[in-house]
Amino acid sequence: MGSEFVVRLPVLDAVQDSPTAPQRPKPTPVGLKVLLVEDSADAAEMMAGALEMLGCHVAVAHDGPAALAAVATDCPDIGLLDIGLPGMSGYELAVKLRAGGFCPSLRLVAVTGYAKDAEALAAAGFDGYLTKPVDFQQLGETLANVVAARREPRRP
Repeated sequence: MGSEFVVRLPVLDAVQDSPTAPQRPKPTPVGLKVLLVEDSADAAEMMAGALEMLGCHVAVAHDGPAALAAVATDCPDIGLLDIGLPGMSGYELAVKLRAGGFCPSLRLVAVTGYAKDAEALAAAGFDGYLTKPVDFQQLGETLANVVAARREPRRP
């Protein structure tokens, strides 16, 4: 009886269709300011660690009022909001952030274990969503999209 270990490494997109094609660097989230709003301390710690490994500056809030205070202090590039927060849901928090005029370029992404309700997410002002448990490749792609759109004002 022995142990078997499997290591999976991502494949780099180093091979292009044409060697003369211009190489466009993929946007990276290094330096991106992220507000993570998650009521579970363990989940927040794990996700914050992953975000920091990607090079993000992370502020963590565990409820809506703390998130509003964090945004008033420092305008993040993206807010990752848990939907099932105590006292004030992620939907309510998103509505308050949009109505309060906080950070017009702030991108909001719902992080939810609930079924996706695209209509409710859009009505609250979310730009996208991630499903729990969060797929870290999808998280990286979401952050790269925010970086790519960083210079454009958010469209309501």
